[in-house]
Amino acid sequence: MSYQVLARKYRPQTFDEVIAQEHVTKTLKNALLSGRVGSGYLFCGPRGTGKTSVARILAKSINCDKGPTANPCGECDSCRTIGTDGSLDVREIDAASNTGVDDVRVLRENIRYGPSSEKRKRIYIIDEVHRLSGAAFDALLKTLEEPPAHAMFIFATTDPQKVPDTIHSRTQRFDFRRVNANDLAKALGAIAKKEGVTVSDDALRLIARRGDGSVRDSISLLDQIISFSSDTITAEHVTEALGLIDQEFLYSFVEALAKGDCSGALTKISELADSGADIREFIRELSHHVRSLTILRSAGLETGAKVLNLIESEIERLQSQLDFYTVGDLVRLADILIATTRQLKDIEPRWALEMATVKMAYLESTVTIEEALAQLQASAQSETGFGGAGGSRLSGPSKKNSDLFSGARTQVAKPTQSPRTSPTTASGSGSAVAYTQSVSPTATAVAERSTAPTAVSAPTSSGPEIARVNTPTVRQHWSAFMASLKGPNRMLATQLAMASVQQVEDGVLTMAFPSSAHTNKSLVEKSAYRAQIEQALKEFFGAPLRINYEIESGPSQSAHSAPLAQTTQMSHSTQAAQPAQATQAIATRANSAGQASGFVDETGEASKLLAEDERLKSIIEQVDGEILRVREIKKKS
Repeated sequence: MSYQVLARKYRPQTFDEVIAQEHVTKTLKNALLSGRVGSGYLFCGPRGTGKTSVARILAKSINCDKGPTANPCGECDSCRTIGTDGSLDVREIDAASNTGVDDVRVLRENIRYGPSSEKRKRIYIIDEVHRLSGAAFDALLKTLEEPPAHAMFIFATTDPQKVPDTIHSRTQRFDFRRVNANDLAKALGAIAKKEGVTVSDDALRLIARRGDGSVRDSISLLDQIISFSSDTITAEHVTEALGLIDQEFLYSFVEALAKGDCSGALTKISELADSGADIREFIRELSHHVRSLTILRSAGLETGAKVLNLIESEIERLQSQLDFYTVGDLVRLADILIATTRQLKDIEPRWALEMATVKMAYLESTVTIEEALAQLQASAQSETGFGGAGGSRLSGPSKKNSDLFSGARTQVAKPTQSPRTSPTTASGSGSAVAYTQSVSPTATAVAERSTAPTAVSAPTSSGPEIARVNTPTVRQHWSAFMASLKGPNRMLATQLAMASVQQVEDGVLTMAFPSSAHTNKSLVEKSAYRAQIEQALKEFFGAPLRINYEIESGPSQSAHSAPLAQTTQMSHSTQAAQPAQATQAIATRANSAGQASGFVDETGEASKLLAEDERLKSIIEQVDGEILRVREIKKKS
């Protein structure tokens, strides 16, 4: 016996076997059960969605020996001969090869003859009915409007707009939908199981997506791939057998574009062409990829996934590139690809793709009017000495929180004589004054910032010319940025080097510290340091970036778990305590911090110092600090 292709072998034989057209099959089944079957039907929809199959099932249901029934037996002579050109009562006509008025006249002559049995009807299934000529349609109107009682017409078309309104008004129209990838993959998996073939989920998704909503096309592709791969089919087999573009190659190409790496992207095109891949197919896949990113970026992951019929693994893969572009950037990329697709008819595909690649690689970031105005306003404020370094989207540090101590250690004491104070201006985003004094106290309280550097200035060397700032560009130039930051302040660069770049999204750079680096994270989170790093980022990358710090998943570690120096430490917070509640706030912080670190001021020495020395109290208020330990320093003889 000759081999029967899978598309014919698994063609639906009942309404229940039809895939994803429940809105059609349910209506027809109810019509059969209630005896309200019409004389004319018009089935519209894309190819391979089941129009002709449903027409045959409907004909079987009407002419079955047990019918009319919603479930034809498939065993009687009528059921077995329908679809094989052996039925006397059901005729299938291809309108593409029978387009003329003479063909319709023959049909009208034949329709006068009754069916082979009184229980049956004479049914005409006309496929691609839109191919009939205008005269042929006109000749059919009268018969279609008032057919003999035993006659019935079922029309199928992929282009209902070309069917005259006079035909629409004389038939019941049913619109068949494209089958989504999830339903197609499920159906293909069931067929593969019946055939004894193992197919991976990724392979099923690739075949279903390639089938583009057509059940027949998808089953034919599965048949082809089974011949190629035998009993086990993977995504790699599908890619190789169908000449598809490897998804990893596609993602790496988009990442090169996002980096502005024109040379790397053009090199990939050369590799693609040398491999013999279809350039047109690559442009099609790239357009599909950009469409997916655009919908997910604009509509959100949940809504976008429903619109695109994506599974979890596909969402996670696409999500890794969502922060590469803004919605405006993606729309402009889509415009370039649409224009490139139109040009394929006139110029050589590789040339068209290369020109499009150059445009996309050098595409600058889309900036809204509001953002442009905000940046201009921020620049104006910066020139006049007001506002923060980050523009309107970047909240600059307040003057109070940008005050820095110029020395690595500042000693504050309860002096026996009036101290000499010398204000020192520290560079940064504001005018910061640090007081240093040198006295010889008998008892001192040392407020120490053991790792505090001299005020950081922005890198002196400007960064490379970057078209847009996103995750891949920041990662690509991060080493250069850290080198430029290391020059003016080695300590701050060392602390920041412990974190890794996670992503850049909506102007926010997310950095992740390891779980053991809570102390380092706390240091760079201080408002003054944050402002300096953000200013350095802006000058290096040419765009304002806010910075956000996170801790990588892992065992949590208390910020106070590191051994404390044998001196009293005073930490700097982002917000200072209110002056009226300063003493109480400082005492509370000292108590809680002391318990966490293992040092407790049992003698109340810190509270006494705060009560007796207004200057010490004022300094601690300015930095929202806390006294962790009080130690007496003995004079050397």
